[in-house]
Amino acid sequence: MEELKQRKTNWLALGLLAAVAIGGGLALRSPRRPSPQAREADPRRIWLETVEAAEACAAKGNSRDAIRLAEQAAALAPQLFGPDHMANAEACTLLGRVLSDAARYGDAGEFYQRALALAQQHFPPSSVELAAAAGNFGLNLMNQGRYDEANTLLIKAREIAVAASGTDSEATALATNNLAVCKNRQGDCMAAAPLYEETLRIRRDLAGPASPVVAETMSNLAANLVTIGKQGSPEYTRAKTLYRRVFAIRDRLLPADSLEASNSLTGMAALAREEGDFETADRLSFEALAIRANRLGYDHPTTTVTIDGLGKLRDKQGDFAEAEAFYKEALAYRGRRLGLEHPRTLESLDTLAAFYAAQKRPGDAEKPAREAVAARERAYGQEDRRLVAPLKLLAGVLESLPPADNTADSKPSDTKSAAEEGKSLRERAETIAAAAAKADEEAATNAEKGLNEKPDAKADRAPDEEPVPAKPAPAA
Repeated sequence: MEELKQRKTNWLALGLLAAVAIGGGLALRSPRRPSPQAREADPRRIWLETVEAAEACAAKGNSRDAIRLAEQAAALAPQLFGPDHMANAEACTLLGRVLSDAARYGDAGEFYQRALALAQQHFPPSSVELAAAAGNFGLNLMNQGRYDEANTLLIKAREIAVAASGTDSEATALATNNLAVCKNRQGDCMAAAPLYEETLRIRRDLAGPASPVVAETMSNLAANLVTIGKQGSPEYTRAKTLYRRVFAIRDRLLPADSLEASNSLTGMAALAREEGDFETADRLSFEALAIRANRLGYDHPTTTVTIDGLGKLRDKQGDFAEAEAFYKEALAYRGRRLGLEHPRTLESLDTLAAFYAAQKRPGDAEKPAREAVAARERAYGQEDRRLVAPLKLLAGVLESLPPADNTADSKPSDTKSAAEEGKSLRERAETIAAAAAKADEEAATNAEKGLNEKPDAKADRAPDEEPVPAKPAPAA
């Protein structure tokens, strides 16, 4: 029983193995396990062994068995320990993590939320355990595409971590990194940059300049710099320097087929692509794709980041047939695994519509452009600022349609031609943009008066590479 009591303070150590690529939650050190003798003396050893078996399956990438065993552990915990024991939180965290590994983010959220509620019962308001639980659930909300909710919770997790452990602890570095990832995913890359810088400073001080966790942070920061910079800029120069250091650390300390390695490969491929080094971009992209497809599955949302990147590469190379195939593949997988209203799927719809429009194929562009607008209207309402760019894209597509293509397939209203509908949509976009600008101006004025803060821009376009939301643990 003493062993089980000790687990109360270590339950979050289950973490989320290889959380970055998979988009799960926290990844901390594994807890100390009871000795075989202690297990024999404790009738609840079956639960402990079930947890261990689930973790072992997750570490091997065997999601099906990991989920089955984690479900068993979650069912056993309240029977063996009572409904409020911290073993329930550990089991819920484990089940949330393995469900996230399988990209079942909605199902995972239920268990992360339970773990957070138990942490709130058992730990002080300023504790690293509570910060970790809030971070787990915040990252889960982010992976569901619920960015505003995720941002709020991750800000709170960071505040708790600072209060519990100070500004220079790993708990604070982790919470800061996770908030940066959410900002990046929202498309607010400028806000993410100083958070990544802070994370790197803390981790260098704690772990030294050449540790896996520092490499993870440098990879995140480099991907961010590629997004906010341009060819020949200081951001690109620094990103290249960071990636060289990441590769040096990776070659010494990480397996070549680790998910962490695939993240730096995909990020470096994006940088090479933007600089016109297509041969390097091609090689790195396919290396990353092989790792992710093998470890996660070809249709996993993380793998689709690399597939989409290959579409962009082929697009720049002028191989438009293959670019189209990659774009459509990424869209199909994202729609199936994440849903049509998820920001990643919306991003793919935008990409495909813009690709067709650039190829002077407005007839092909219309369908994804309309779907992108309709999905956002369902998700965000009729007047949300996230509709502005998609409405303008659809307007341009409709205005480009020749009269012969103004058929039933185009679906304009009975009283409007495609060009007239396009003009109407463009005016609507301008009205929404003006209202958003006015709201921002009012918020800024209120902030100067100390009454409010300016809201984050509600972008739903992510950077090219998916950054790492948590500290890497033993390879999964």
